[in-house]
Amino acid sequence: MKNGEGLICKTTMTVNELGKINVYEYIYFLSLHAQRHITQMKNNELENN
Repeated sequence: MKNGEGLICKTTMTVNELGKINVYEYIYFLSLHAQRHITQMKNNELENN
């Protein structure tokens, strides 16, 4: 967000007991979580070939 408004907004994450995180931390968490699933899918593909 252009003026850092994401630092103001907080949400609660129950995953890994993260507690209250700001919008930027939430987006970062989601990107890492998506990467984890991509890695799992690639590993599954390698195991099945």
